[in-house]
Amino acid sequence: MEAFVQKSVEQPGKLRYYVQDFTTILDKAVAAGNLTKQDKGWLFVRGLPIKYRRHAIEQTGAVVDKPNTLRFKRLKEAVELRIVAVDGAKQIDVLPEEDALNIQLIQKLRQQRDKLNRRREGRLLDLGVYRGALTQQQSPPTID
Repeated sequence: MEAFVQKSVEQPGKLRYYVQDFTTILDKAVAAGNLTKQDKGWLFVRGLPIKYRRHAIEQTGAVVDKPNTLRFKRLKEAVELRIVAVDGAKQIDVLPEEDALNIQLIQKLRQQRDKLNRRREGRLLDLGVYRGALTQQQSPPTID
């Protein structure tokens, strides 16, 4: 396992392949009883390029000096999401200008929709919506 991590540091290749290969080798090492839970996350992070290492640690709230915070599954998920985001950004760069503008417009509209939804949710909460049920706010009784 150490040799695999060291090789990927010295000869970086496609990060997606590193994640897949690491997971496969990890499963075999765990089955053989050669690794602890703490070792999994620590070894995985060591084989990542610096920018992905920083991203994964930041996204998961892990602390490098505390191995018990380096949770392999969470780190792997953060790296995979980052890979997808980077690949998406690369695809936008190679699209014709018209398509790229359409995608930017769609993203802007989605952001506006999300913003309106958050405002709407805030107003419903102000009106007394609690866990999906609208409660009527009663006025204090008046004395005649």
